[in-house]
Amino acid sequence: TLCEMGMRIAETMIELFGELPENHPFFEQLTFMTAEELPDYRAMMARVAGQPLVAAAAEDRQRLLRLPLHYVEVRHRLGLVDEALEARIVKARQMLHETMPSEQKGLVDFYRADQINAASSLQDNILFGRVAFGIADGPERVRRLIQEVLEELKLEDVVYAGGLSSLAGSGGKRLTHAQRQKIALGRAILKRPDLIIINRGLAALDGKSQAQILASLIGAKERGDAGDAPEAGDASPGVRTREGGPIGLFCVVPSARLALAFDRVLAFENGELVEDGRPEDLKTKGGAFARLLA
Repeated sequence: TLCEMGMRIAETMIELFGELPENHPFFEQLTFMTAEELPDYRAMMARVAGQPLVAAAAEDRQRLLRLPLHYVEVRHRLGLVDEALEARIVKARQMLHETMPSEQKGLVDFYRADQINAASSLQDNILFGRVAFGIADGPERVRRLIQEVLEELKLEDVVYAGGLSSLAGSGGKRLTHAQRQKIALGRAILKRPDLIIINRGLAALDGKSQAQILASLIGAKERGDAGDAPEAGDASPGVRTREGGPIGLFCVVPSARLALAFDRVLAFENGELVEDGRPEDLKTKGGAFARLLA
């Protein structure tokens, strides 16, 4: 049954991911369970252990049913969907399509070869499916093929203009960790706040990308190789508040060089504040900040 499949999925996920930190990149591969939900599923499995699943509480059965409905065999590769189950799923799909009450037919947008599926992204509609996970460079190769087809049909401008309508998934599950961090920062900037505090909020990005983003925020231009500090300049006015003034930016930087673009640096050692001042002053002082730069 689907509940039994849900139990196998939950058991496997807890065994594989149960001891990992919540920000581990492996969680990006999960589409049916988040890191925050793992403790809930562990507690649920303890409650239903040793009893028939039909006797489990309705809430626990709903949790188990949700897992297989989001499971994708070619992506998650737990060996749970064989040919017999595939045939039963296709048959269930057809039955649902045929027996759904007319007043509810608009609740489900079925895939049809001759129609756009409004509930799916443009890429999924073009492919009439999803890119198989686990094939080397598969997504990139597929994107190149799609681009060639769009260019041939003179559709690239139309599709690119509608790119912002692409589905990100519930809670951004279809985005990478780096993409989610960029979007979270973008949402904060849209509010035009007086202060923005970034505490490891760009940790998923490489050093060059972090430098570029910080340079844009503070109105500076990037200099040098990846990881170098952005240098103050007039290339950009920086992000402004609703009143037009500069936004106050507090950032826990992963590299001391990125701190050179800021007005003030706080240097910590063993959890204690040891230096506080302008970066150019601390750089020549020969203290903790200078050692970090070195």
